[in-house]
Amino acid sequence: VDFNSHHPMGAAALLDSGAAAIRVSTGFFERILKVMPSGCERSGTEGNTFPSIECQCTDLESFPTFTLSFESSRNWRFLGLDMGVDFLTCIPPVAYVVKDRGICRVAVVDGGEHHTAFGIEAMVLGVPFFRSTVVAYDVHRREVAIGTLTPPADSQDGPACECTDPKNWWSTGKRLSGRRVAVCLAFVAGVATYVFLMHSHSSLADAARLRLRRF
Repeated sequence: VDFNSHHPMGAAALLDSGAAAIRVSTGFFERILKVMPSGCERSGTEGNTFPSIECQCTDLESFPTFTLSFESSRNWRFLGLDMGVDFLTCIPPVAYVVKDRGICRVAVVDGGEHHTAFGIEAMVLGVPFFRSTVVAYDVHRREVAIGTLTPPADSQDGPACECTDPKNWWSTGKRLSGRRVAVCLAFVAGVATYVFLMHSHSSLADAARLRLRRF
């Protein structure tokens, strides 16, 4: 899900190592539930402040990997648009799914219809996030550093998961997309070329039209 396609400012991420699960708004929770394997359903709706997801399962391979795109401190803005400088990190199923006697419990909970912080959509990244990501805090710069968790140097295993970019290159909100700019410029250039060739009375346009007729 690309939050910029729905909310111009994206979404706020609150890092909470004391939270046992990832907490999101009801709308986002329902979208996560739809991409879960068949047999998954909402659970704990009665007497539970934050409903979660439970599934009948035999393994974790059918569960999706969550990829998060964070705005980088190197990002900059111009006329209300940001340049989209970001970095990716992902949460594999082993970090957010707990299997117990044929039941898989997904550590993603419904935080309510209006789950916001600082006036915008927000999510709480709890223990599953910290299991799959390196987090450090620079006291002097007052910045949080986030990186992908990698295996030890002597390990033969690859990365814990493969990150896929969740950003929508066309519906970007306030994020500037170079691909979208290129497509728009190419379209405008094509329209301008067509108008010039078909309707201009200049000698250059007349010569171009004559060459086109020869083809």
